[in-house]
Amino acid sequence: MKRLVYILLAVIVCSLGACDNGGGDGGGKSVYIAGDVMDENYYNFGGYWKDGTWILLQNAYSTGSLTYETQSSASSIAVSASTVYIGGSCFNSTTSKWMSGYWVLNGSKTPTWVELAKLASNKDAGVQSITIDGGTVYAGGYCINSSSVSVAGYWVSDGSATPAWVELANPNGS
Repeated sequence: MKRLVYILLAVIVCSLGACDNGGGDGGGKSVYIAGDVMDENYYNFGGYWKDGTWILLQNAYSTGSLTYETQSSASSIAVSASTVYIGGSCFNSTTSKWMSGYWVLNGSKTPTWVELAKLASNKDAGVQSITIDGGTVYAGGYCINSSSVSVAGYWVSDGSATPAWVELANPNGS
């Protein structure tokens, strides 16, 4: 299967992180960039580049060959010590909706997917940015509500409970 790097998306929504782990550029830091590749059918597959090497992130809801059902998106990345957090979304072929969340890589070759609750279970949601403060993960993004309106906000996760959604005020007042 021929894959095309979706450069425009990677340039606009990719995020850059660096981790002092003794690899990469010879200066002790590795460079991480989150983004997507797009195949000839225009299906997106999220992943990241570590020191220039592409690493595909597996869809949390469907595994196997790269198809419509296994689409994902990686929109942001943050590195804290030796743990890498990659914000994005995975397509759930059972519900035909995009699910928000983030992958955690903590020394394991297999990333762990953390699903983030949506405002309406039958609507899409996605993470657009991610950052770490101490042991708390903040994932900024959107949820489509039951009225089909996109709502901006962020999830807060300290690892001890279900991540909490914090809605941000609409600057237009509606």
